Formats: sequence, structure tokens, C-alpha cells
Amino acid sequence: MLTFALALALSGMPATDDLEPPAAALTGPSSTRLALPVAIRFDETLNDDISKLVSKEDGSSGGSTREPVWAVARFAPGVARRHFEDAKWWSVKAFERVLVVKSVSVSFSGGPYYEVKVVVDRYEGDHRIGQATGSGWGRPDRSGERTGAAFAGPWAAAVHHDANQPKAQEDGNTIRQATVAALDNAFFQLAAVWSGEQMVAKARADAEAMMQKAQQDAKKKKK
Repeated sequence: MLTFALALALSGMPATDDLEPPAAALTGPSSTRLALPVAIRFDETLNDDISKLVSKEDGSSGGSTREPVWAVARFAPGVARRHFEDAKWWSVKAFERVLVVKSVSVSFSGGPYYEVKVVVDRYEGDHRIGQATGSGWGRPDRSGERTGAAFAGPWAAAVHHDANQPKAQEDGNTIRQATVAALDNAFFQLAAVWSGEQMVAKARADAEAMMQKAQQDAKKKKK
């Protein structure tokens, strides 16, 4: 029973929030033409807030962290409002346009260099009509450790090697910022397509309205 309770405490999804995203992570462009408002939710299959750090070189594990999923849960609406007129967490099924966060993953290579990928589906009503994968990168500052390696004598190689290894807890801020950048990239892609479609739809509606008005005016002249 204790093991089961501990498992529940260590997994699951965080409560959603609407906080201001870290400005340092928003290095990509915001949208010059905002798409219509959206709601955001996690996919039902994404039910664990723990992300494993996976090596790009051999697939080995470099530990695990809650930072990516928690970053999405805290900052997604604020990031989305860079590209959409408004964004809020999904609460009822009445929302017409919905962004569904499908997956969040973290990989690393020597340095360490982190890459976070966020996959987001776009829905109109119950129809899934597109998907985008956003990527964000980060590298923690280990210059102090590398400098220290020069004075570590016979342990220099070990110290330098350790400085290049992933450290999930120490590198939380770096992983968080990479996640926000990845989310921003995915939303930018989806908003670009959506706003283009919405602009075409509006142009078509305006053209039809003008045609109808012209036909009505012609009928009035005949009378």
C-alpha cells in the first residue's frame, strides 16, 4: 500500500496555471497576424508529468525531470497569446478551436546540450486537422566546473567528464526555458496556418457579401 501511495505522489499531471512565460526563452518571433482565440488542453494519453532525459547517442537515460510538463502547464496560455488573439485552458467542450499538447520529450548530447520537443495537435470541434512539432534547445553554464578541472590534478579528466553530463535537477532552469521555446515554436507554426486559413475565409465571405449586394442593387435599378 505504501508503494502504491508513493507512486501516486510521484506521478500524475500538475494543475494548470496562466503565468507570464520567461522572456529569456522567447527568442523566436511573435506572430504579426494573430489567429482567432483558442483553448489549450493536454491529450488524454499524456498522464504523467515525469519526462526522461534520453541520450541522442545511445538512447541511455540521463535521469528524469518534471520541468517540461510543468512548464507547459504554467506558461502555455501566455505563450499562445503571442500568436493568437486569446488563449485559455480548456474547460468545456464548447470551444471551437483547441490546441492539444500531445507529447513532451527531452533528449541530450555531450556538453550537455538539451533539446526539448513539444508536439501539439490542432482541432476544430471534434476534428483533428493538423499537427506541429516545436523544438527548443539549451545548454547550462558549466564554465566554473571546467575551469576547476584544470586544478583537479589527477582527477581533472573525471571532473571535466562530469561537467559534460546531464544533471536533471541542477539544469532545471535550462530545460524549462528550452520547453517554453519549443512550445512557442509549435504555436507559431499552427497560428501561421490557422491565420492564413482564416484570412482566406474572410476574403471569401467579403467577396460573397459584395456580390450579393451588387445583385440586390441591380434588382433595385430594374424596378
